[in-house]
Amino acid sequence: MLSDAGLSANQIFKERSEDVFSKLNDFFERDKLKSYLNRCIIQPAVEALRQYRYNASSDILRSIMEIVREKRGDITLTECAEQLNYANTQNFIRFFSKYENTTPGRYRKEHKKADSGIDDRYDPHQITCVTAYRLTGELLWQRGDSSGRPGSFGSDFPAQIYDIDGDGYDEVMAGYALLDHNGQVLWLCRDLEDHADCLWVGDVNGDGKPEIAVGGSVTCLYSAEGEELWRYDGSVESQHIALGKFLPGRPGLQVAGLDRIRRGDGCKGQWDGKDGMFMLDCEGKELWKEDRQTKGWLTIVDGLYNWNGEGKDYILAYRRGGGVKPALYDGWGNTAVSFPEDGYVLHGDLFGRDKEDVIIYSEDTAWVFSGTPADLAEKPSGKPVPQVKRLYRSTLYPGGER
Repeated sequence: MLSDAGLSANQIFKERSEDVFSKLNDFFERDKLKSYLNRCIIQPAVEALRQYRYNASSDILRSIMEIVREKRGDITLTECAEQLNYANTQNFIRFFSKYENTTPGRYRKEHKKADSGIDDRYDPHQITCVTAYRLTGELLWQRGDSSGRPGSFGSDFPAQIYDIDGDGYDEVMAGYALLDHNGQVLWLCRDLEDHADCLWVGDVNGDGKPEIAVGGSVTCLYSAEGEELWRYDGSVESQHIALGKFLPGRPGLQVAGLDRIRRGDGCKGQWDGKDGMFMLDCEGKELWKEDRQTKGWLTIVDGLYNWNGEGKDYILAYRRGGGVKPALYDGWGNTAVSFPEDGYVLHGDLFGRDKEDVIIYSEDTAWVFSGTPADLAEKPSGKPVPQVKRLYRSTLYPGGER
């Protein structure tokens, strides 16, 4: 058994093997012998084999991803299995599906879709410039390098347009830089790594002025003038944040966030991905953090407002993985509403009632959920239902105003 695992007795037993087995002569009572065998021989062997199997699984998965990415998914599953020394293709499919929660065929299909040259996970994928146009198509200004080479601008996906200083002209918060209406840099966030992942604008501290909340390597709050008001560095990677009055009665707004604690895509050898939601008060102090017990690391967190007409703010979390369905959570992380279907989620005021409804959609089906009944027999007015800006201009890196 040890030989098959590539392990020696000395790698398992802390004491020298001859000493271990010589101690058997010292035991005459059966219960003592069984206890010693279990503690010093059986348990170490089982743990060593478990670790060996885990490491071997990780090595195989890394090899699978390398083959798929190198070949762009053009080889058959049988050829892929053969390259990984699987005699039976079905065994390869079962192994892959167990550890990746998807079939290799579906993974290959999704990988080919994503492989557009825009978001290559093995190259820097920063937005390198911001360009402003008139609605008639004329160029207003451009800031950054439009050649496509990652540069110092340092943005990933998010940008927010808002009159942050109240001068009647919109500013653009692009990544870690605030630009004026002419595209000139007003100020930059300081001492932040990587790139911004999420941006929100709102009166967080309750002083009557808007602030900018930035999620990235940390979560921080900036004033309109570029002063850092606080910084929360209790997360590994603050992938998503959302502003809201999630805890009524407390001053200001709270910041709900999603910490990508451990990646699950093989980056830095990590395959067992894990994430967790957290909540900060208006001063950036952590109120709670989710100790997630299920697998999953790609959760998207957003704010959903006035779900049932009571004016409450909820945390909307979806794409959780690990069998966890989309749900609404209250300000203490308790599940308020769990939706029966899984998929990506959109939300907005669908019926003109000033209440946000939820749409969960898959490749071929969309489900609509509401917090209060709606008369579906009522004839539509034929007029668009107005939505707030953050709902009609949405991306997979949600942000907005509150």
